[in-house]
Order: sequence, then C-alpha cells, then structure tokens
Amino acid sequence: AQTIQPEIINEPKFYLLKIKAPEHEAKSYQLTGHHRNLAISFSRKFQENLKTASGSTRTGKAETVQTEFSVPDIIDARNIERSYAKGHITFKIPKA
Repeated sequence: AQTIQPEIINEPKFYLLKIKAPEHEAKSYQLTGHHRNLAISFSRKFQENLKTASGSTRTGKAETVQTEFSVPDIIDARNIERSYAKGHITFKIPKA
C-alpha cells in the first residue's frame, strides 16, 4: 500500500510541506486543513481495456490514500499555495 510521507518545515510565518511525486501525479494530491490539523490525500484511477475473441472487457478501479497530522501552530487554510519543481510538490501553509 502506498503511504504519503511529507517533509514538514516549520518557518516563522508558515509551514512548508514537501512531497516527492512524479509530475504527472502532482495534481492528484490535495491538502486540506483546519486549526492545527492537516490532511493530505492522493487519488488516482486505473482503467484497462481487454480485447477477447468474444468482444472486449473494460475494468477500472480507484485508489485514495490519506494522511492526517497536526502542527503546533494554527494555520490559515484559505491561503495555502501550491507549487511543483524538481520532483516535489510544495504546499506553503500560512500560520494564522
């Protein structure tokens, strides 16, 4: 099973949360927060088409992984910024 293991950097006015991810999966990560609690989730869908002598079969499945954690300071979840560079998604989370 996949797990999300972010690196959290505590700066004086904000937190930086970094996650290693390939660029094609970067938009599949979402971050939500409230007070001192943060939740990072990753969702993806798989689909496969198999052709057989009698026709074709389509199969699919979805996967969602979520990690929740707390930080020492209250955050401003409405102003979270997101960026992607050099194989990492970075969320900048202002402190309230």
